[in-house]
Amino acid sequence: EAGSFAILDRAVERGVTFIDTAEMYSVPPKAETYGATETILGRWFAARPGARQRVTLASKVAGPARGMDWVRGGKSDVPPADIESACNASLKRLQADVIDLYQLHAPDPKVPLADSIGALADLQRAGKIRHIGVSNVSVAELAAARRVAPIVSVQNEYNVGNRSSQDVLAACEKARIAFLPWYPLGA
Repeated sequence: EAGSFAILDRAVERGVTFIDTAEMYSVPPKAETYGATETILGRWFAARPGARQRVTLASKVAGPARGMDWVRGGKSDVPPADIESACNASLKRLQADVIDLYQLHAPDPKVPLADSIGALADLQRAGKIRHIGVSNVSVAELAAARRVAPIVSVQNEYNVGNRSSQDVLAACEKARIAFLPWYPLGA
């Protein structure tokens, strides 16, 4: 944690104003440790009055894709009610009243995308999140999500070795939606 605090201090000192995390980020990635990065960020913000106002905070609610089913003890779906409880848990770990950007980590094939995005829209109306984003989506899924609520960002893998989201990037550019590449260095 001390090392993480030093890195965060240096990053903000050097001008970083956007921090992206997720409920599933932890080392090692297993149910007992999920939420670890949110907890560390929450403690860091609590120890640095004013830091929260200088940083845009993003987090994600997990789903089953890419092996994330372990986050909720092996449950393979993320029903809308679970999205709300996950957000509440993230807010508690982050020691925050609101998450600036809350993203669906991946569409869940067992839950209609409209239901998941609808749950995020409910959180936005309740003042728990400011903006809604999606991750690991196709152009069709982005369009479907936008029919339910305003989407401000897409976070897909994109790098010199993987341009499979080029069509999603083009759709984001056309709609003026932020595109946040994950794994941008590809290694």
